[in-house]
Amino acid sequence: MKTKGNTWTKLLGICGLALMLGGGAAPLDAGIIISNTGPVGFFAGYSGMGFSWTMTQAFTNVAISAEIFSAFSVDAYLTDSIGPGTTVADEIASASSILPSFPAYTTLFSGLSLPAGTYHVLLLDVSSTGRWVGDASPVLATDPSVTTLNAFSFTPGAYPPDYTSYQDLGTPGIHFTVTGTPAGDVIPEPSTFGLLGLGLAATAAAKWRRVGRASTR
Repeated sequence: MKTKGNTWTKLLGICGLALMLGGGAAPLDAGIIISNTGPVGFFAGYSGMGFSWTMTQAFTNVAISAEIFSAFSVDAYLTDSIGPGTTVADEIASASSILPSFPAYTTLFSGLSLPAGTYHVLLLDVSSTGRWVGDASPVLATDPSVTTLNAFSFTPGAYPPDYTSYQDLGTPGIHFTVTGTPAGDVIPEPSTFGLLGLGLAATAAAKWRRVGRASTR
């Protein structure tokens, strides 16, 4: 016959396990959506240039970086549309980054949540005041959800992404990274584990009471 002591020991073990799991829970690390990197091979300079990609998966905690350098600031835009008719309503984010005076990866945007779709990163004045680093054979890695990817140069319009001219540069030689966590990939919060542990503990306690009653009969 099971004793109170044995059941109580199991109860304490369950509570301890719940606390351990709850304390160890953590968010998933961001993974690669696109990584196009390599050694310094050339410095690309245009009045405007950027890259576009299409992905079939939604991502959270998205960060976008580029290997660029300048003695001044460079304006960056992230949009879901480019070309004639593009307005600020198509803008997801914009920033002005003060760049290092030597080639280095600079974070342009971070903390974004992007649904499946097509996106465009544009940098202005990557010419006399700045350069985008690249090489002839960069190492490209993409998430399986990425279906298209290309680089381009453009002449900015009054609203820069509403360009007046555009040239498709094909497979990107410029260096950049896009990272993020697939939407839905979430480790349960510590509170979730705690509720699970409380439920298990309550079940064990009820069983312990039943055993106690039976032993007194």
